[in-house]
Amino acid sequence: MSATSRLLQPAGSLERRLLLLVAAVALPLLGVATFAVRDAFLTERARAEERLQTRARAMAVLVDREIGRVEALLRTAARSEFLRSGDVRSFLTEAEAVAAELGGAWVGVTERDGTRLLNTFWPDGAPPPGSRGSETASLALAAGRTAVSNLVQDTRGGERTPVIVVAAPVARSGPGGGGAYAVTAAVRVDTLGVVLGELELTQGWVGVVLDGVGTIVARTVRPGDTVGLRARPSVLEALASGHPTGIVHGVRTLEDTLSVVAYARIPRTGYVTLVAVPDEVFAAPLRAALIRTVSIGAVLALAGLLLALATARQLARALGRLVNGPSGTGLSGVREIDAVARRLAATDAERDRAERELRAARDEAVEILESIGDGFYALDADRSVAYVNGRALETFGKPREDLLGRRFDEVFPGAAGSPVTPILHEVASRAEPREFEVDAPLQGRWTAFSAYPRRGGGVSVYFRDVSARRAAEAALRESEEQFRATFEQAAVGIAHVGLDGCWLRVNQRLCEITGYPTDELLRLGFQDITHPDDLDTDLDQVRALVAGELESYRMEKRYLRPDGTPIWVLLTVSLLRPSAADARPYFVSVVEDISELKRAEAARRESERRYRFLAENNPQIVWTARPDGLLDYFNQRWTEVTGLPVEAGTGEGWAAAIYPDDLPRMNAAWAKSLATGEPYAVEHRVRTRDGAWRWFRTQAAALQAADGDIQMWVGTAADIHDEREALEQVRRLNAELEHRVAERTAQLADANAELESFAYSVAHDLRAPLRGMQGFSRALLEDYADALDETGRDYAGRIARGAERLDDLINDLLAYSRLSREEIRPEPVALEGLLADVLRHMDPQIETARTILQLERPLPKVIGQRAVLTQVLMNLLGNAIKFIPPGAEPRVRVWAEHRGGNVRVWVEDNGIGIRPEHCDKIFRVFERLHGQKAYPGTGIGLAIVKKGIERLGGAVGVESELGCGSRFWFELPKEKPDHGHA
Repeated sequence: MSATSRLLQPAGSLERRLLLLVAAVALPLLGVATFAVRDAFLTERARAEERLQTRARAMAVLVDREIGRVEALLRTAARSEFLRSGDVRSFLTEAEAVAAELGGAWVGVTERDGTRLLNTFWPDGAPPPGSRGSETASLALAAGRTAVSNLVQDTRGGERTPVIVVAAPVARSGPGGGGAYAVTAAVRVDTLGVVLGELELTQGWVGVVLDGVGTIVARTVRPGDTVGLRARPSVLEALASGHPTGIVHGVRTLEDTLSVVAYARIPRTGYVTLVAVPDEVFAAPLRAALIRTVSIGAVLALAGLLLALATARQLARALGRLVNGPSGTGLSGVREIDAVARRLAATDAERDRAERELRAARDEAVEILESIGDGFYALDADRSVAYVNGRALETFGKPREDLLGRRFDEVFPGAAGSPVTPILHEVASRAEPREFEVDAPLQGRWTAFSAYPRRGGGVSVYFRDVSARRAAEAALRESEEQFRATFEQAAVGIAHVGLDGCWLRVNQRLCEITGYPTDELLRLGFQDITHPDDLDTDLDQVRALVAGELESYRMEKRYLRPDGTPIWVLLTVSLLRPSAADARPYFVSVVEDISELKRAEAARRESERRYRFLAENNPQIVWTARPDGLLDYFNQRWTEVTGLPVEAGTGEGWAAAIYPDDLPRMNAAWAKSLATGEPYAVEHRVRTRDGAWRWFRTQAAALQAADGDIQMWVGTAADIHDEREALEQVRRLNAELEHRVAERTAQLADANAELESFAYSVAHDLRAPLRGMQGFSRALLEDYADALDETGRDYAGRIARGAERLDDLINDLLAYSRLSREEIRPEPVALEGLLADVLRHMDPQIETARTILQLERPLPKVIGQRAVLTQVLMNLLGNAIKFIPPGAEPRVRVWAEHRGGNVRVWVEDNGIGIRPEHCDKIFRVFERLHGQKAYPGTGIGLAIVKKGIERLGGAVGVESELGCGSRFWFELPKEKPDHGHA
């Protein structure tokens, strides 16, 4: 049959054929729908299993975090300087603080061989002899890392308490090497139950924590009845595969119920966390979802089939009308076809709505991840973000749509350099979970990560902020360091002492005070080094402190050093009762060395005893007065002198023994001293026991404190009666002597005047024949030289030269005599001007000798007399020019130097020099060291120099060596500056 003939068949036949075609197509579609329903059921079941596994993993993270907290506390304690130095007993206080932080668990220290050195459970941290440590500590020391035990029944408190033991090795410096100790802590498992309660499992679900041998450590349901029991064999068999995570169906639990169990292993401890759901509870939502899906699918399929049949019938009729109807009627058939198309579109919308419901069911699977407190994100094998929860979005600061489906390193370019990235790669490649903490740049703070591998090469990451814990650990370390610095560097001794009297902890200053090294002192008790005479008093105070009768006590006592030497200390003790129930009280002792104070006090008492002894045995009256002037003490000499008792003199009673006319003067002087603090001194008369009046000199001085305040007055009264009488006699004799001296001075003045007149008369009388000798000898040489032979001329020349020398001698003697007699009136003399005048006068002599003269200016002013200094300088310069080797040119240097309040003037030459033994002789009259022919002179010039300088109140000297020249000097007071007002 041709296609045209088939098309022109009757409409009824065409409708039947379309219906058959729709039925043929619908039957396979029903099969596809059935398969889709099955797939939806399996998908829903997988999602339910994923929810269980997510809960198991979340439980593992929480448990691991708690173990990590314990480990962090132990690591902090393990870094204690006391453990590193081997001072384990001093570690007790820190260990008790860690135990309190762990909720009352005990903390201990164990040696490598298993010997327990310390345990906070035992009183004062002292374990019984031979006590052994736990196997966990040995494992930690052997592995060099933290170890966690399986469940242990602790019986130390008299009851069986389930605990787990965590041990951290201690790297100790010194000869023992590292890892000599392990710090251990017993943690009650009920703390893990509290941690599981944070998860808030769905009704009917059971959370369980198993240790490495399958013992129940914690359980959310009936923990008191189940903790410590072994898990059922079916559970242990399910865990035997060793996979990090998994889910098992048909497992029988302790309630004898078939359940679905999801598990996750904790790498740090080897523990396993389980979430068990009874089959009925697990299957109930699946059945509801299946019924809902099948119902929706059946309704949709039936509706679709009916709609398809109706559509086929309408389509056949429309086509029939289109083919068989009159012209123009085919348009209505087209409209019917369009209506069918719209109904088909409505069918697609229903299908889309069904898919949205399926997606909503899938979204329910992530509800758990959104409810946990940790951040979570999942990465696919290509590191694209598959899922991220709300807490992670808050941390990252980005909306979800910017993350899902994109590569993590594209969204966060800085993640490539993060220390987290290589660890996540390692987790994915090795399919092994990792727990780690880093300062993550994306989070901007210290973060703890738990990374788990996913199927297909992806990775799931839980993270949480641990900055607060890190900061707390840092603060704890800083606090420990501050406490340790304060404890060790304190200027006084500080110690913690157990109730049994044993030293628990001591600082270096206490060791210095007692003389014991730290290790030796810790082996003793305070009773062992306390002086026997002080021990009972100390123990009485301790008993009162323990009984609550005292809050603290303070006493002076003696310790005995190792050599038996006693040392005085000031001891302050208080009792510290920690708030933790199982913490042991101990004494806090502050020890201050007061040996020096005791020695000073003993010295003061000895000084006071000596003072009393001296005062009582003093031949003078000794008295003291208060700062206000009232006398409060007299020695016995007061009674011996006045006949009055000592008590009668104190206060103002002393005035009864004073001569009435002397009292006003004494009181005025005493009032002035009290007002100014100046010493008190007055002479007065005292009535003695026999009624006579004798003169006494009373003196007193104020004893002042460091701040200047007067503490007391100390005075004496000495009998000066005989002294005053002797002084009166001396005054009378002095008056007579002064009269005699005046008479003798007048006589000497007359004698000096006569002597001076005689000297000038003798000089005049001697010069008359000398001038005749000089004139006649000169006439002979000038007028009769030709008549005289050589001998005659020599004799005449000798007579002339002798007369000249005798004339010079007479002049020098007259000058020397005038220096001894004339009055000297010192005045400021400018040396520079004076020296210039002297050089002008000596200029011919200087030129003749071709003298090289060096003057070092400035030359200061001195106190002297111009005429005397002119003679001194002319004699010194003349000698410097004269006494030089033959053929040498004189070199003379003059300078001055300051010496305290004086000026020393130097005259240095390059002459023949003087032997050291002759340096004192040359200043005597007529002392000559050389012949008259070689170096003529009178021998009086240097005597004139010495006499003149001495009359001016100065000194003169010479420094010389034969053949090396001489340095003459004279020294006079320098002019004082004028401080007068303008």
